[in-house]
Amino acid sequence: MPNKGMNFLTYQLGLSYYWKPADWKQASTLKEPKTVSKWMGEFYILGSAKTFSTTNTLKPMLGFQASLLKPLNYFHHAILSTEGIYNTYRKKYYQKTGEAYSAWEQGILLGYGLRINKTSFQVFMGTPITAVGSNDNRLYQRYMLVQNIGKKWLLAGSLKANAHVADIFDLRLGYRLTR
Repeated sequence: MPNKGMNFLTYQLGLSYYWKPADWKQASTLKEPKTVSKWMGEFYILGSAKTFSTTNTLKPMLGFQASLLKPLNYFHHAILSTEGIYNTYRKKYYQKTGEAYSAWEQGILLGYGLRINKTSFQVFMGTPITAVGSNDNRLYQRYMLVQNIGKKWLLAGSLKANAHVADIFDLRLGYRLTR
C-alpha cells in the first residue's frame, strides 16, 4: 500500500502469422454510418473486492455509474457521468487511522469515449463530491473498456487511479439507451 504498479516501463515484441494470405483488394477504410444518435445514456452496476492487508480479509465494493454521452460523430463521444460506490475497504482503512469515514462515495466525472464497432474505450477525470479522507486526492482517473453484448447490454472493466497509483479494478454490467 500504495500499489505503485503503474509507473514502470515495459518493452514488447510482437510477431504475426496469417494462416491464409490476406486479401488486400477487399480491404477498405472504416466508414462512418449515416445514422448517429443525438444522445446516449449508459447505466452500470459494478462490483469488486479488495484485500485488507493487515487482517487479510476481503472487503467488497458495490456501486453504480450513470453516464450521458454526446456523440461528436460515430467514433467519438463527450461523456458526463456520476458514480456512487459503497466501499467497505476504504471505510476500514480510515477507521484504522482513527478518522470517521462513511463507506458511501460519490463522484462526478468528465470524459471522452472512442468507439470502434462494438468496443469502446472511455477515459475520465473525476472528483469526489462526498467521502473525502485526509489521504485522498481531489482528482482521479478512470479508464473503462466497454463491450456491447447485443444492441443494448454492455460488459465493462474499469480501473480507477489516483495520480499514478492504481487503486481498484472493477467489473460492470450496463445498459444503453439511445435517442
